[in-house]
Amino acid sequence: MWIEIGGQGANMTLLQYENISIFKLSTGEVLGFHNENLEVARLSPSVWDAAQSSKNEEEPVSEEILELKVWSESVNANVKRAVVNQKVKTLTINTTQLCNLKCTYCAAGGDGTYGAPTVKIDLKKGLPQLEWLMSRCLPGERFQINFLGGEPLLYPDVIREVAEGAAELAQQFQVALRFAVVTNGTLLFMPKVLDLLKEFRMAVTVSVDGPPKVQDHFRPKKTPSNTNGGSSADLERGLIELGKIKNRLPSIGLAAVFHRDYTQVLETYRYFLKWEFDFYEFNYSHTDYDIEGSRSFSKELEKVAQFADALGGEEELRKVRGFDSILNRFDEQVKLENFCGSGKSLLSMDAKGDLYACPWDINDKSMKLEGSPALSKVHEKYTNHLSFYESPQIDKLACNRCWAKFVCGGGCNYVHKAGSKEPAEKVDPIFCERTQSLIVTMVMYYEKYRRVSNETH
Repeated sequence: MWIEIGGQGANMTLLQYENISIFKLSTGEVLGFHNENLEVARLSPSVWDAAQSSKNEEEPVSEEILELKVWSESVNANVKRAVVNQKVKTLTINTTQLCNLKCTYCAAGGDGTYGAPTVKIDLKKGLPQLEWLMSRCLPGERFQINFLGGEPLLYPDVIREVAEGAAELAQQFQVALRFAVVTNGTLLFMPKVLDLLKEFRMAVTVSVDGPPKVQDHFRPKKTPSNTNGGSSADLERGLIELGKIKNRLPSIGLAAVFHRDYTQVLETYRYFLKWEFDFYEFNYSHTDYDIEGSRSFSKELEKVAQFADALGGEEELRKVRGFDSILNRFDEQVKLENFCGSGKSLLSMDAKGDLYACPWDINDKSMKLEGSPALSKVHEKYTNHLSFYESPQIDKLACNRCWAKFVCGGGCNYVHKAGSKEPAEKVDPIFCERTQSLIVTMVMYYEKYRRVSNETH
């Protein structure tokens, strides 16, 4: 929702006034954000000055502050909570823990195995788990299976076997089944792989870090000597073939991971545009806690937003998933209390058929959901373990004082658990800073797009 208070004006640095966050941009423009209602307001520059002055209790209360107070105390009845029910509707499956690349920054032991390779999934154990999960769905409900690795397309026959088994279960339980796969893209040129994707209409996300020079440096091929050659040639060959069948697939996206050694997001984005796929993702490595690298990444994301806006306005900017999700939150006015459905609507299965709450927990056997269920019985230890995830993420991480909590949803549980420097804080401050920076950038563009829309109509 777009509203105006304090007259005309505009934009951002952060001041907090009750439920209102006030941002002053380097241009001198001022914006306001209602932390509870998820409303964005364009403010007059005098509001910033009044907010600064209001710190002095001897100063009389200005008209601008009174107006902020009214806005802060307003309750928008249209604002909803994004309720995540404790019911698994998405399962990620590590088809294999083997990979044909050896990425320099890989968090899974450098080869996807976490040091304990499992060639491919144990279907004898995995399919009964899947059957139990799907049996809990009501007729007509949607259930999604995401195939991960390692590199899942090393074993397309195994994916086919799982998909066929899942399709039979979906028919039995009258469930609407969807498939997705995350791949490094180097095997996409294989006819067997392309046929698999088309037959089961799989949404495809390809992990690509940048143009060939970047790809070859950070994502080399895995060979017996762990040396020899980059992966960009096979990747681009695969992307060309993928493009030929994009009308047969639900969606195709490119996803890049950045870290202290490479933060050139704009360079990667411009390379992504060459392929004309449906969406793009830019993530900072969840195991990299370098503050300067993180800040460089955030500045680059601002450049990407500026470039996308100049290229095609809101439509082009929304092709970046991180941007799109925040803009949707503002448009729909839905308060997010969980960063993701980990342990609630989402579970993960490793190649041994064991269940975990989060895909990143698979390297930590202490996080395995003990007493994983079979169709006939839900074991008490399993349900007790999942009960840990029932409370909202913003409550578990004590996010109540953060202005961005209902847009962020508390942040990644894995990142905060692994990255906390002070256990009592329960959060990784670098992640929080990076996320807040992204939200502020989207506040600016949301105000721009909705102001133009209102002035036009």
